[in-house]
Amino acid sequence: MDVIRRSVNSVLSTGRKADASSLGTCNKAWDEFLVKRDQKGISLEDFELGRSIGKGRFATVKIAELKEQRDLPICLKVLRKTAVIELEQAEHVVNEKNVLTSVSSPFMIRVLDTFQDTHRLYIAMELVIGGELFTLLRAKKKFEEHASRFFAAEMASALLHLHSMLVVFRDLKPENILVHKSGHLKLTDFGFAKYLKAGKTATICGTTEYMAPEIINRQPYGLMVDWWSFGVLVYEMLAGRSPFNDADENQVLSLVLAGRVSYPVNFSKESKDFVARLLTKSPTRRLGAPEIADSWTIKGHAFFKPLNWTDVESGNLTPPFVPQLTNPMDNFTQIEDSEQVTGEPPSCEAFGNWDQCVDFSAEGKALAAELEQKRRDAKEEEARKLQEEDEARRKRMEGEETTAKEVDVDVTPVTVKPSKGSCCEVQ
Repeated sequence: MDVIRRSVNSVLSTGRKADASSLGTCNKAWDEFLVKRDQKGISLEDFELGRSIGKGRFATVKIAELKEQRDLPICLKVLRKTAVIELEQAEHVVNEKNVLTSVSSPFMIRVLDTFQDTHRLYIAMELVIGGELFTLLRAKKKFEEHASRFFAAEMASALLHLHSMLVVFRDLKPENILVHKSGHLKLTDFGFAKYLKAGKTATICGTTEYMAPEIINRQPYGLMVDWWSFGVLVYEMLAGRSPFNDADENQVLSLVLAGRVSYPVNFSKESKDFVARLLTKSPTRRLGAPEIADSWTIKGHAFFKPLNWTDVESGNLTPPFVPQLTNPMDNFTQIEDSEQVTGEPPSCEAFGNWDQCVDFSAEGKALAAELEQKRRDAKEEEARKLQEEDEARRKRMEGEETTAKEVDVDVTPVTVKPSKGSCCEVQ
């Protein structure tokens, strides 16, 4: 138990008052340690393990402490290779690891290292002790607009960072957002995150209430599904409930596809417009879509007008809530740890590069920039063609007007003189 208390108490050593720079300070400590880490690989022998604080179908999360640097709060995600293979999750866990080692945002869980032994895979990550945003939201019932704006801004920053390298998160919800000891947020659980190198995917995944219509309709989709989920999250923070709330999951799907949303009276004009634009069924017309980026952007919406985005992204805003923990373990449930792994080690080529840091951030950003340039070029080409068509139409109309003015009737003079046998003769 000593290792647990020492590790978690080290996180609380600065006190419980909100510190505007505490998030940046924490990330700086991590960066400094990552430099030292690169000089030497990490193994299980480098840790003192505490109790289990989370458990899934094939993974367990344990509190841990680095023997060489005990002031860094650590948790260790332990994945059983046999279970991963049996559940056909090898591709997902490798993808999660690659995403985690590629991202770099103050509003995402930080990864220290990855390693493996005969039977297990390990991901060493920072320990965040403030609990889930879900728990805080349930305790407060709902958030005031200023608090919702603060939390939404930090999650928007996290999503924009992911999207800048073509990574779609696909499972944004309060349960996957942790509260840092400073009161800032950390996005976690990247199991559904995917690098969209091909631009789109069609896998059906996520949590029903937060799934975009295009996923439910089994259509190819891209990054815009995250902004739909983000709209559901913002609505839930402001209203205290989901916009698509029903005990029957099939009814939830129907509500999402119908896209009809009612707004409580506490929604301001700006917040209602913000959520409505996010919960737009057409991905190309949804707020955040590149097709409307010249007119509407996430950061540029009036909902975020009171905020300075430089302060947001540097973690310098004062959080609306700071965790008040009488016991450092308040937000961790005791998990029985009876797992025993025996037998022959599984064989799986997917785990061959598990110990290596696969950072595709530069490639992803370059590809995203290339796609954005192609979109802009196509838009400019479309505008050029429309301009040429307008010019040709204008010239054609001017030509028709000129022709109409120049048209004249040629009338030959008629001379009339009398003649015999007739009244007159025309010459």
